[in-house]
Amino acid sequence: MGDEPKYLLIRGMYPSIRLNLQHYLWKYGLGYNLHPQIPLTGANCKIADLGTGTGIWLLDLAQQVPDSTQLYGFDISDSQYPHEEHLPRNVHLSVLDHLSPNPPIELQGIFDVVHLRLFLGNVPGGDPTGFLKHALKLLRPGGYIQWDEFDPLRGVAEGAGGEPSPEVEKILKFMQTVKDHSWVERLPVTFKEFGLDNIEVVFAHEQLWQRKMASEMSCSVIDEMEQSKHPVIAGKLKALGISVPMAFSEVMQGARITQPFCVAIGRKPFKAG
Repeated sequence: MGDEPKYLLIRGMYPSIRLNLQHYLWKYGLGYNLHPQIPLTGANCKIADLGTGTGIWLLDLAQQVPDSTQLYGFDISDSQYPHEEHLPRNVHLSVLDHLSPNPPIELQGIFDVVHLRLFLGNVPGGDPTGFLKHALKLLRPGGYIQWDEFDPLRGVAEGAGGEPSPEVEKILKFMQTVKDHSWVERLPVTFKEFGLDNIEVVFAHEQLWQRKMASEMSCSVIDEMEQSKHPVIAGKLKALGISVPMAFSEVMQGARITQPFCVAIGRKPFKAG
């Protein structure tokens, strides 16, 4: 896995548009941003969003929580952040390396919730524990982690009536094999190994009216990967004979590419005594 790209996608105008649209696919597919089992108590809750991208998850959440709730977004790049003049007063975006062993000391143990979403393209060698260790250091005892991922290994690619649809099948095959995604299904087990309690996991699908949107998004993601021009990505796309325009044409005729949403939550235990 030495040649595995650290980041599969690109940053720019169209990727930002795709991220913002993708957020609403998740929101309306799940029916929530923050898992309903996660309690927000106290007048000044602090919520962190790792890999915040455009900040869209926090910006939408800001419309649903009290103004006293402080929302912090972190990413390794600020190139997709809104201008600070356009942010609600309780939303704060900054740069942070999620794989660093230790977050800045002033951030450790202060957050009531730490949220991660769509780290599929970033997790090195199928091992999410580096990100999880970082996230848990940000959490206060009794705080919750919420990790949202697509699970391509449980994905479906088919025609409108369930018949074979070869071009979208290639897209799904690529998504399933471009990196090791077996860790997604194991997130609840990994949470338990790290000593979390109150663990829950949800697998859900987009709503029927979102099916075309979800399939278009899958095509868009592959197009972004193609534009990254990483040799490993280019080689795998060529080996599978993938054509994004041909896959998109099948989508326009009713084919679908769907990957279930996986949402895993867990609570950092209170210290004994």
